[in-house]
Amino acid sequence: MGLMNDMKVIIRSHSNTKRDRKNPDCWSIPKDMPNLTGKVVVVTGTTSGLGEGLSRHLIMKGAKVYMLARNIEKGEQYAKQLNEEVEKTEGNSVRGGHSVFITCDFTDLSSVRKAAEEIKQREEAIHIIICNAGIQTHHQGKNADESSKKHPLFPLYLTVQEHELNFGVAVLGHHFLIKLLQPLLLAAAKQSDSSTGSVRIASVSSMAHEQMRDIYRKNWNPSDQAALQVAGQELYGRSKLGIMHLAFAWADALNVQLNEQEKVIGCTASPGIVQTNFFKNIPEMHIKFVQMLPKETLDEGCATILFGATQPINERIGLEQLQHAYITPIARFAKPHKAALDAENIKRTWKWCEEQSLASHTSSLTYHLTTHLRLNAIYWALTALHLLGSPDALPQQDVIAYVLDCFDQREGGFGAHPGHDSHVLATLSAVQILFMYGVLDKLDEVAPNDQSGQSRRDRIIAFVISLQDKQTGEFAGDSAKLEYDTRFLYCAISTLCLLSTTTKGISEEEGTETEDGIRIYEPLTRIDRKKTIDAILACYNFDGGFGRIAGSESHASQSFVSIGALRILGGVNCLGQQQRRKHERWLSERQLPNGGLNGRPQKLEDVCYSWWVLSALAMFGKLKWINGDKLAKFILNCQDPDNGGISDRPDNVADVFHTLFGVAGLGMLGPPHSNGLQEIDPVYCLPVASIERFPHLKRSYQSLIQGTNVS
Repeated sequence: MGLMNDMKVIIRSHSNTKRDRKNPDCWSIPKDMPNLTGKVVVVTGTTSGLGEGLSRHLIMKGAKVYMLARNIEKGEQYAKQLNEEVEKTEGNSVRGGHSVFITCDFTDLSSVRKAAEEIKQREEAIHIIICNAGIQTHHQGKNADESSKKHPLFPLYLTVQEHELNFGVAVLGHHFLIKLLQPLLLAAAKQSDSSTGSVRIASVSSMAHEQMRDIYRKNWNPSDQAALQVAGQELYGRSKLGIMHLAFAWADALNVQLNEQEKVIGCTASPGIVQTNFFKNIPEMHIKFVQMLPKETLDEGCATILFGATQPINERIGLEQLQHAYITPIARFAKPHKAALDAENIKRTWKWCEEQSLASHTSSLTYHLTTHLRLNAIYWALTALHLLGSPDALPQQDVIAYVLDCFDQREGGFGAHPGHDSHVLATLSAVQILFMYGVLDKLDEVAPNDQSGQSRRDRIIAFVISLQDKQTGEFAGDSAKLEYDTRFLYCAISTLCLLSTTTKGISEEEGTETEDGIRIYEPLTRIDRKKTIDAILACYNFDGGFGRIAGSESHASQSFVSIGALRILGGVNCLGQQQRRKHERWLSERQLPNGGLNGRPQKLEDVCYSWWVLSALAMFGKLKWINGDKLAKFILNCQDPDNGGISDRPDNVADVFHTLFGVAGLGMLGPPHSNGLQEIDPVYCLPVASIERFPHLKRSYQSLIQGTNVS
């Protein structure tokens, strides 16, 4: 009975819609749709029905249209067909009209991100986004009929990120797309001469939204699999109400960034029952209801949507009519259900989408098992992207906001994820990320609600210094001080050194000269330098390597952190000449016959040691002690030829950790292996371009950067 009542609501609403098809004043595409030459439009769900029609009309009006859909073969074929049509058509209306197909599967947020990044590489501005992609699952929870059971996604009905399918595709997928493309929308708005309505976000809704009195009734949550235990029509109605919320919310959010100028219009359209194949998978019991409803032609359905997406602001139709408008067939303003305009509902939809798009795997076990690596992973990814020449590939403002959210007000350092305790590993990653983005000055602010009144920078410095054992000079990883390790020591030293940078720069005179003639800088001057150096030297072993603590087994990664810390502290000369030669020889013995490097004797090769070994050798000017050709071949054999990325060994799964250190290894080898890569600093594992902004960071090893031996 619930389903029957839902359908009656739709029938009643649809029957009440006015359709003056013969009225000459009725808005039509040929007569009223403006010329869109020079406009860039994104349309989703373009390989069937409305999506095909919308793309065609936009292109024929001169727009450049990015067609997003998951059917690659059909999408590319249709885009080619449209471009051929444009070439054969004469007239000013199609001047500049062009289509570009981009694969985008809205059931997977990683696919949405990939599509958005491709658009961002091609365009500087976007004028219109039409959110048309959607899916209608007609299962009825546990009582699904035979037709539903034939659906390819039955019985899960979940997106890749495990959200309810209708909501995940139509609402979260589009929210994520707009979030990624918002810089281009803002750019279009700022470039416009018009004071209002120059950018549009139009969503394709449905009269099915009217059956939803409250999108969140019964504490419904699209991340909860219990959400599947309701009728498919209810899930569909929720998704259509949700996409209305997003069009309105995104317009408001972007206008706030534009200083409250109403340059972005958010509207939504219900195209009616359009004669397409959208209902091909519906259960047989629904068909008779659909047959009772008046039908719109494809062009009529498109007209209702394009009216909201393209109608200029003029004397006849003002901003107040189009902003947050609900448009029904054919191109008429209508009043949506009150739930569509309910501020609390809109806020909840927005908040949920923001949470899911920031951490799109929060419902998976893998997500929770890897939170301790979150900040480290961002550092690995961002550094690799810098080396590859794509420093802006990640959403910078989102990354910065996430990093600052990881600040632990209780202890003053950074945790690996919001709510985690401070740890020196996460603290260094946070500082490195902000350093690469050139926004370390954000640490000079007091964190919101921090009762200490101290800046983040001062609190971080105090936290790091507190980790040093005053007797031995060693550093712990966190305030519990249960474990000491030269990794933690390096992280502490590197963090303090990077925090010596300011937007004003530092002069030579500002440093403090030690008794052995080395100049170091505040706040590095606050630690016991001599004991720190002694703690490192205590980890030197008889075989020439370094362990993590005194007496522990030698390991290549400890070479990087030990020599790196000595370089920053200007203490490499404290390592005797014989010890140094022995260490260089130990590092050179890490190469195996296949070209790869291992971390210690009798172990397998691993791409990450390309960095740990090479960086340490580079700090001694001995890179040529490794066969670069063989190592480069090994690294490249570990690359995934289909999906990109680098794994630890050939044919294994690629990950961001090994990708960074594989790319860094190639960069360290120099030409021809590093062709196309940005230089990386062997001491800080940061792009040389970032380090060179602050010359004092590398004064103790300047000649090393120039390729000469450093004693």
